[in-house]
Amino acid sequence: MLRAILISSCLFGLALCVCQNDWVRYENSCYYFADLPSNRVTWHQALQECSWNESRLVIIETKAENDFIKRHLAQLHPQSEDQYWTFGNDIHFEASWNWGETPFKITTTFWYPGEPNQNGGEEDCLSFYTRYNFAWNDEHCDRPEYYICETEDPVNSIIG
Repeated sequence: MLRAILISSCLFGLALCVCQNDWVRYENSCYYFADLPSNRVTWHQALQECSWNESRLVIIETKAENDFIKRHLAQLHPQSEDQYWTFGNDIHFEASWNWGETPFKITTTFWYPGEPNQNGGEEDCLSFYTRYNFAWNDEHCDRPEYYICETEDPVNSIIG
């Protein structure tokens, strides 16, 4: 009953649509910013963590979405050296950046100048890097970092 009230309130503009606890809503998605010390995992582990939460690592589709993520990360960690995994990688074909295991090539990019650079070799996974003012960085996939999960807004998936 409460879910029905929330859905109707959301539909008629009476309240903001809500995501799960600890998730942040932006447009038609909900985001989880895994930023506790225990959340530092490799890229492949981050894939699994998001999957367990019925989500996937974040896919950046627009500049507005990228800017939203950057603003939120700046609030969480304004002065740090942290990185956050996204779904982006070039694991299968070097310099051919895709979103996860999909055929969807990354066409709009927000790389830091000089990135991707394969520094130290085999930097195949895409992260937001706080040191680069939250611009994109290629990083070693086996390095433990924080991560961002994304899922469709549950209200939109019910009505949509």
